[in-house]
Amino acid sequence: MILKKLQLTNFRCFKELSVELHPRLNVFVGNNGKGKTAILDGIAVGLGAVLTHLPEIKGINFRSNDRWQDEKMKQAPYVRVMLETTAGIRWDRTEKRDQSKQTQQEIPQDKKLGELHQFLEETINGIQADLPTKLPVLVYYGTDRASRSSLSNSVPRDFKKTFNRFKALEDAIKPSSRVDFMLERFAFQEDIERREKENREDLGYR
Repeated sequence: MILKKLQLTNFRCFKELSVELHPRLNVFVGNNGKGKTAILDGIAVGLGAVLTHLPEIKGINFRSNDRWQDEKMKQAPYVRVMLETTAGIRWDRTEKRDQSKQTQQEIPQDKKLGELHQFLEETINGIQADLPTKLPVLVYYGTDRASRSSLSNSVPRDFKKTFNRFKALEDAIKPSSRVDFMLERFAFQEDIERREKENREDLGYR
């Protein structure tokens, strides 16, 4: 999954923004407070729909302060993020300011998530059937990604014994590290290696 286009409407500092993305590399340069992080967070919100549709995974959603505000602090009637991939898959996420009919009338027609879900259904079914299937690669490295804030005070001894492929994307677009999950994964792999050594009666096996 390679993103081709991002469109933000009433998202934070942007009343309207459309960005054509390069398939290999994109670099955003600007002064502080000009919206570089808003662009990345907008992409993360859009990709949150991908994670939310996968089994046992929850993606991020809009926050209350994501809606654009005018000089009088009045919020826009809605906020929307639209993403399009190089394969032509297009979807958007929209959140209304409130549930009133007047607000609803101010919101243009949305694309919704149909095309995205159709693409993901094929991926989900392939993985559940244990077929060779590619998962989208999604990751958001924030400025505090290297912090150890997610590491528990005491290292748990009851590590998880099973992992599915979908879990690899859990919290992938949250700009923070997942040290506990990494430790559990390492312990899981070491346990597999230990059992294989015992079965082979070969302590040098790796």
